[in-house]
Amino acid sequence: MSKIIAKQPTNQGITKKWLFLSLISLALAGVLTIIIVLSRVPAINDILSLSGFFKTALVIHVDLSQICWMLTILCLISVYYKLQFSNVAKLSLYLAYIAVFLIFCSSFASNSVASLNNYIPVLDNNILFALGLAIFFTSILLHAFATLNYKIKFLENPPTDNIIYCANITLILAFIIFLLTHQILLPQTNETNFFEIL
Repeated sequence: MSKIIAKQPTNQGITKKWLFLSLISLALAGVLTIIIVLSRVPAINDILSLSGFFKTALVIHVDLSQICWMLTILCLISVYYKLQFSNVAKLSLYLAYIAVFLIFCSSFASNSVASLNNYIPVLDNNILFALGLAIFFTSILLHAFATLNYKIKFLENPPTDNIIYCANITLILAFIIFLLTHQILLPQTNETNFFEIL
């Protein structure tokens, strides 16, 4: 019986950087978890005035621990098994670091309005958060397109290559569908229910 031999992992340096970023995302989310818990303790809440910070911290916590962590893990796996990687993919890594930092810092900005929708919780009236989220999704898309930049031979490639390829295709299609849905719904909804319907 013939054995399927997967590619040996390469790019260990950039792989470690993606792993480190995923751990940073979880660590920062953990810091916000502590703040969320403290904001629900009456005595501490009165001293530190954290009552208005609860929803804001909750939004950033979910984004960092779910969205950022999950997508950085996908990038990590893509880098781990790909033999050659372009400078675009390396650029996406550094953009992702900047984005995670901006998203975390946006939790301390004033006048933010938390929108606790079902998919990607967001902060309205927060330029820092919007910029961080936009940079992060841009970096992930750049990475996805860079991952697809090789000749496709499904019958000849190792299974890991095909899985990575399909995962990134799915990611790109998800972004396209999201943007199309956004454009269709935007004129038909108001600010209060737009994200819920989206």
